[in-house]
Amino acid sequence: MPFLWTLLFVVFASGPAVRSGFNTAEVNAALPALITGVLVWEFAAIGFAMGGLPPGPPLVQFAALLGGPASVTAVACWEIHRLRTRYGVRLRG
Repeated sequence: MPFLWTLLFVVFASGPAVRSGFNTAEVNAALPALITGVLVWEFAAIGFAMGGLPPGPPLVQFAALLGGPASVTAVACWEIHRLRTRYGVRLRG
């Protein structure tokens, strides 16, 4: 019975979750980039807390742990900058 309840919950809740979760640009055009920048660091912290550092030499471990989130954050900042300079989008309305 719990499996059936979980299955039905996922089936019927997926539509509204996807519609509201991916329409963050309707709130503010810069919000998807901002959320992406925050979430990538949260997932990196969770991955580090649960699995520790990846294998390899210390420099490779450091680069693997911080390189991905840093590059995603750089692209998100660049996107916010382009929205601000080309389209006048501000984070505060």
